[in-house]
Amino acid sequence: MIVLNKKDYKLQNLNIQDIVRNKTPARPSKSLLDTFKFIEFQTIDIKNDLLYEFSSNFNYSIQQYKYLVLKEIINKIQKYIDVSLFQNDFNFEYNELNIFEFGNRNLLLEICNYGSNESNESNESNESNGNQLSRLINFTNNLQEKDILVFDYIDLFTYPNNEFLIILVNFFDKIKIFYSKFLMKNIIICISYNNNFNLLNTIKEIINKNNYQNIHYKTFNIYLNNNIVSNIYRYNNLYLDYIIKKNNVLLKNFANLNDIISEKQFLLNNFKSRIMGNYECNECNHDLLYSLFNEYYLCKKCYNFFEIYL
Repeated sequence: MIVLNKKDYKLQNLNIQDIVRNKTPARPSKSLLDTFKFIEFQTIDIKNDLLYEFSSNFNYSIQQYKYLVLKEIINKIQKYIDVSLFQNDFNFEYNELNIFEFGNRNLLLEICNYGSNESNESNESNESNGNQLSRLINFTNNLQEKDILVFDYIDLFTYPNNEFLIILVNFFDKIKIFYSKFLMKNIIICISYNNNFNLLNTIKEIINKNNYQNIHYKTFNIYLNNNIVSNIYRYNNLYLDYIIKKNNVLLKNFANLNDIISEKQFLLNNFKSRIMGNYECNECNHDLLYSLFNEYYLCKKCYNFFEIYL
């Protein structure tokens, strides 16, 4: 997870004259990720359902278990809202702005899930970062003071995609970015909205000047200090390692694909237990299964994980 605080990344305004546009997306930067890992990552078919850890059908899972998506997010912001107000009704709609009321503040949630046959990760890696500015304007039209905003985000491989985070945090007290393995995408949590009229007007001016959405920005000319660059570098490499490891397991155990498919149901049950807070097992007569995907043992009864030391 990456955490940014507005007090540490104060942005007075954007200088429109310094913003560089481009017809194509910016390239990943070697200062933001390990080049060799990224080259290997590019050879992997991330749309392959076999790569998905929690079932053999990614799109079915995120539709069938939407409550897990929302509960995972709620668990990360429960210190800011009264989670009991959900009363176990963790329902929302994809591809639209969902607003949940919590007394003096609201939770705004927008998770995009386009295409039944394509990976979201693949779609969003090609999304225009100019669209993110338009998306931010739409959010601000619905945000009130102290509200919480949660939405999915493209990768953090390029400088403009990370410069956008600095723009974003200047509308909130802090933002948190984490990678959801269940959704296979980055999720941004924005805590406590504070309107920034000057910056908002500048963004509107940028959008009006470009007058079409599919614009790419090579840079917003926002300085990223060494601290945030090193954190993003570490974050990106953890993600690349995760995908590369899963792919290597599939290649290594191609003759055991039926076993991998079978264990995915147990991994899904483990995820359900952890997210829903039912992770304790009492007096379980464990029946252990070796997880090829994760290289440790899991119980087929209580779905807990185990490591065995000889």
